Amino acid sequence: MIDYLFGALEDIYFTVINEPTIEEENSSSVIAFSNTNLIPLVERFKELAQAQMYVGKSGNQFKLLKIATLFLNFMMYEDDGVFSDDERELMQSYIQSKLSRLITSEKDELNEVFNIQCNLMQLCEYINTHQLPLRSIDMILDKIVDHTNNQPRYYGAMEKIYNMLIHSCN
Repeated sequence: MIDYLFGALEDIYFTVINEPTIEEENSSSVIAFSNTNLIPLVERFKELAQAQMYVGKSGNQFKLLKIATLFLNFMMYEDDGVFSDDERELMQSYIQSKLSRLITSEKDELNEVFNIQCNLMQLCEYINTHQLPLRSIDMILDKIVDHTNNQPRYYGAMEKIYNMLIHSCN
């Protein structure tokens, strides 16, 4: 599981961070989930994201990486209820080696994300507080979904995330 999520973080780091102005043609189509309950949620959120005008803000890159990390935190804990010491050590090693562009304080801040279990309210609050663009959130979730390979153990967490986003955006 953690290998897939590492891949998502790296993909987010190099794609979303380097391409913060997402154009409609770059947004991926709805993924064919074997759990059909997710499809309408993903489609609805994509509609909301595309309807919102994108306004890029300086300094959003790290905030987008942090919300991606918060999403991963939520998914890891939702998966089996724990974030093990092995997972924590792997995540810290990954952040140090793969996210080398980050300054030390940013790496430390990402590592701190996994010290507590993140809940939906915290995700929503972070997005709203920092006014993160929904188009970027959509792209991040596409990358996470792509790297989790449509695995059923993530369906519950993804459904909760999409429902929260849809209800907090209206």
